[in-house]
Amino acid sequence: MMQHTLKSLLVERLIDAYHFLLTFPWRNRRDLREGYTVVLPVIPEFYAVTDYNLRFLSACNLPNCKEVIVITDCYRNHDENKEVIARYAKDLPIRLVVQPAYRRLLMQVQKRSFVVHTMNFVTAIKLTRTKHVFLHDGDFFLTDHDHIERLYAEAVRDGLDMLSTYSRPHPGKEYADEEVVFPATFELMLRRNFMTSSPAYKIFAGEWRGKWYGNFVRFFLCVRNERCRMLDTPGGDPRYIDDDADRIGPNDPIPVGLHFKHLFERYWKFKIQGRKFDDGKYTMFLLFMMTRANPECRHQYFPDMQNYLESVRPAYRSSYFEPFERYFQQFVNHDALTQQERTIMLEGFEQLKSAIAHNEANVASTVGQSS
Repeated sequence: MMQHTLKSLLVERLIDAYHFLLTFPWRNRRDLREGYTVVLPVIPEFYAVTDYNLRFLSACNLPNCKEVIVITDCYRNHDENKEVIARYAKDLPIRLVVQPAYRRLLMQVQKRSFVVHTMNFVTAIKLTRTKHVFLHDGDFFLTDHDHIERLYAEAVRDGLDMLSTYSRPHPGKEYADEEVVFPATFELMLRRNFMTSSPAYKIFAGEWRGKWYGNFVRFFLCVRNERCRMLDTPGGDPRYIDDDADRIGPNDPIPVGLHFKHLFERYWKFKIQGRKFDDGKYTMFLLFMMTRANPECRHQYFPDMQNYLESVRPAYRSSYFEPFERYFQQFVNHDALTQQERTIMLEGFEQLKSAIAHNEANVASTVGQSS
């Protein structure tokens, strides 16, 4: 038992050392200016999704935004991503960043989605030159045009180190430790030097002293103080609700935006599982629709609807279908989309519903024959 414990502790220390190398150097800066930087980690092959995200973002009121950093882990589809950035450069102070070569090499040791995502926003934070940083998710489409500015104003006014839109319970299904609510790592306003005051390796998900911690949990437990505030917890802003892991996103009367959660994480799973992948949260369908409808997208992940239906487990009506349909309709009907894009997406959704109805009829017929 003692040998196993010592071995586990050694493995934990080695992983921490690896994450330390990934994130070095990580330090405070004195030459920061007022304002905030929006950090947007993306997957390069889904530049069509990035395009939609920036459309929604560019419609927001961002007078105190000094820069938008779009960051990715490799040079796949680099020219296409540069074209996306160029389209919005007139509306946003924006630049595209690719992880440097030595980090790309180190990341091959543990090339998992949570490592890539964490490494992207850590690298972007290091590049910021503003006192505050706003962590923005690639699958979160802001519809409240004043949300970021309100967060920034509150953070500055009250001298906050951290101001989150959404929170998570800890422990959740996979966590073990004291009960605590911690901030979700999206739509999160941070004081830049507060983040760099504690080692970055603690931000990564992993085991510590035999207990599992998700992204940001261990870091938050080390740095939390009275200047950390969460809007969707008691005493917070009543407009926000807890966007927990079992919902697609907020459904309160004044939503901040449309959050198709875990879009890219589930894409990684699809790449591994292939036709065994259960698209019960309609992740690959959504990515298919976004790449198909966007006229600037030159790479189609699925050539047509039939190919999508044959590339995943048979389509069915999961418990996510109704909230997904509501969210999908809100996204499609947003002013950021053109009528042509809207038509393509709505036609695709009708095809999905037809496929689900067809599969349900087949199941009912089979059950009827067996009985």
